[in-house]
Amino acid sequence: MEILKETKMDDKEEKQKDTEKQKDLQQRYMEMQYMQQHLTEYQKQLEMLNTQIEDCSLILEGLDDISKKKPGEDMLVPISNGIFAKAKLDDNSSLVVNVGSNIAVEKNVDGAKELIRKQQAEMVKTRIQMKEVMNSITEQMQAVEKELAEVMQRT
Repeated sequence: MEILKETKMDDKEEKQKDTEKQKDLQQRYMEMQYMQQHLTEYQKQLEMLNTQIEDCSLILEGLDDISKKKPGEDMLVPISNGIFAKAKLDDNSSLVVNVGSNIAVEKNVDGAKELIRKQQAEMVKTRIQMKEVMNSITEQMQAVEKELAEVMQRT
């Protein structure tokens, strides 16, 4: 009779351990999914940031081109992506720059370049920080993945 009680207790403890392992596995798997979602979101943001950094480089090239043009020269002015208007350049030394909150100020070409370079430098810093966070998430995912593999091997 006592052996039967011990066997029932052992079975009950075994089932409880299996249930706990199952819950732990599920929790770790959910953590992995959560981290993967964050990583995917960071990758999308990083792609947009890279595009903005490239756009800054194109803007700087455009500012160089404008400063080389002479007043009265014909040029194409971008209205939207792939849409241009023909225009004559009145003044190549002064630009109107949007500085945020729908506020525009007049700047010379060098001043506009400096503003764009600062913005680009901030974006580059942000990109470095984002990559560090992404690397950290990836390392955490690898650690959880290793734990899951170890638990699966024990089962």
